[in-house]
Amino acid sequence: MRHIVKIILLVFVLVIIGEIFMKNKIPNMNSLRTNVLFIHHSTGGNLLNHGRVRDEIKKISSNIDLWDHNYNLNSFLPNIIAKAKFLHRTGLSGPNGNITGIDYNINLNNNDPRDYERIFTSASEEETRNKILQFDIIIFKKCFPTSQIESDIKLENFKNSYLNIKNFIDSYPDKLFIIMTQPPLRSEVTNAENANRARNLSNWLQSIDFIGGKKNIKVFDFFALLADENGENQNMLKREYAPWFYRDSHPNIYANKTVATIFANFIANEINSFKK
Repeated sequence: MRHIVKIILLVFVLVIIGEIFMKNKIPNMNSLRTNVLFIHHSTGGNLLNHGRVRDEIKKISSNIDLWDHNYNLNSFLPNIIAKAKFLHRTGLSGPNGNITGIDYNINLNNNDPRDYERIFTSASEEETRNKILQFDIIIFKKCFPTSQIESDIKLENFKNSYLNIKNFIDSYPDKLFIIMTQPPLRSEVTNAENANRARNLSNWLQSIDFIGGKKNIKVFDFFALLADENGENQNMLKREYAPWFYRDSHPNIYANKTVATIFANFIANEINSFKK
């Protein structure tokens, strides 16, 4: 009996060691292709999966490899838990959507501009940042809580974070950065004032005040594609894009399928323009 317990413990330890080793692997990228990294959480994961974004890109270009990094791998048996994709604890996934077992330790606590400011500018994030910068094209998305902008001060703080991110991007003119505007909130969890500020942030990101003619910064307006422009639901998640649960602002399957083709075309077109 003791021998059986020892064997079980040994197997368990070997599995843990293997999991740790996998998390720190270097991704096997094809240098002859354009390697794109999309950083996101559950909303981005749903867009990729429901909208089959990789398949849409392949219809346009055979030379783009889309990688994505979802929530970090779970610290306990990460590669086993990653296989339950609905939990979104998948770390880095490869061009075919396969889980690589690699993790970049991308900590998005609030998944808003302040997190990306920290990742791109803080000395403590250098290891994570260097891993991200292995890629030719970097796409990053904030989640819908970013649209809960309760004051003008908070709006200005978000803009300042973006300006600091832009200063970082200026140091890498050979890389294209695509910023996705945050998704809107549904009407049940926000109000007109907060929603208007969210639209303001989205519009400002596309303005000359922010982009300033920079060639290596492009903005995909996810917010505008998902939000109503007029009426009582103005600047909030379109009702046809809202899921069944009244507190949930994740865009539904219909929304993701609708946006996916637009997103794929945007990525391919901007890469093509950048390389000219």
